[in-house]
Amino acid sequence: MRIIDDTIVGEGPYRKHIHRRVIDRKGREYIWEFTTGAVEREGVVVAPITIEGELIFEKIFRVPIGETILEFPAGIQNAGEEPAETARRELLEETGYTVATMELLLSGPIDAGTITDNRMLFLATGAKKIKEPHNESTEEIVVMRVPLKDLWEFLAQPPLRVDFKIFAALPFLMKRGLM
Repeated sequence: MRIIDDTIVGEGPYRKHIHRRVIDRKGREYIWEFTTGAVEREGVVVAPITIEGELIFEKIFRVPIGETILEFPAGIQNAGEEPAETARRELLEETGYTVATMELLLSGPIDAGTITDNRMLFLATGAKKIKEPHNESTEEIVVMRVPLKDLWEFLAQPPLRVDFKIFAALPFLMKRGLM
């Protein structure tokens, strides 16, 4: 594969839509479409566990798919902000919880075929609620707590739509004997 060039075919305040001309291994030229952030910043995802042994989730309406999905609290770094600081800020804003510890579990692309974004997945322990959530006007979030012992049954409930990043955290929880 060889990249020839990129053309920005659409641009908004948050995303750029790009057509990348490439030559494949058989010498054929084609266009690959993808998006990138208008400003390159890392995103964070937080798997928070309460002091009572519950995993905190959000049911959030997502405009691109037009429905509510189960996710972990997440967000994008502000300029000059460290990833763990972003994770703590987003958790507090979206859920009202603070945590005792914040551990980076993994970092990588979330859909390398269509977007250039990376996400960092943090495990947060010792979560306790200290205030009511402060959601942006574009966020419809319902905070949920699920006991770790009931997690598999909860995630299998139809018609619950579950973000794949939740399943990325499960091996780490199992390895730590948390479920």
